Amino acid sequence: MAVFSARLHWALAFAVLVIDICLVALTVFMDKMHHVEPPAGGETEMTAAIGWLGVCGAVFIFGCFGILIKTPSVQEANCDCMVFQCYYSFAVAAISMLIWLAAGSSDGLTFNASSFSMGAFFATLWIISQVCAYNAINAIGYAVAPAIWIGVTIGVSFVWGVAVFDNPVHSWPGAVGALALMLVGVCLAAASSAISDRQSQRSARELAQGVSQTDHGALLEASRKSPAAGAAVFW
Repeated sequence: MAVFSARLHWALAFAVLVIDICLVALTVFMDKMHHVEPPAGGETEMTAAIGWLGVCGAVFIFGCFGILIKTPSVQEANCDCMVFQCYYSFAVAAISMLIWLAAGSSDGLTFNASSFSMGAFFATLWIISQVCAYNAINAIGYAVAPAIWIGVTIGVSFVWGVAVFDNPVHSWPGAVGALALMLVGVCLAAASSAISDRQSQRSARELAQGVSQTDHGALLEASRKSPAAGAAVFW
């Protein structure tokens, strides 16, 4: 059964990889064929197809990126989170360079003090966030951990967009209501983990009590059938 699960897991991981490549390739192709300049002054362009494609791609890719963390071989290795990040982050850097070569290398490489400092700052935030994500997925599972941090991330992004980048909010009641519903979902996701843990502990206790009662009943039955054997057992 474990072999079948490992094969199924790798098959799903490969399928996710293929879909990810298709999404990135489609995004690069659309940007070249129908390039849309980013709106200025904090404005948004809701009709840009590449924007919606980016949203759909981000939903899928960020929703599936941690699947390999739960791979049986990774779980058995019990790899330290920082060691895992050495492989993880190197792969991210390598793939990012490949995408740049395919999509933006014609514009030249921007390398100055500002770009280097921002890159170093982003790399620091990336390592910290992924270390936390790795430990969270191992601790509370892949269904619950991303649901919590993605929900909170949306709230943080909303604050950055409104307070720092001056993105317009056309309906404050709608925005506040959506954030409230999202926070309720995050709380329910967190509560589901706690409820599941309590149910698992209760089931384990009930099973242990059932086994103990069964063993005790068997000893009593043995003592009734053979008093000498029963005495020897209890002794």
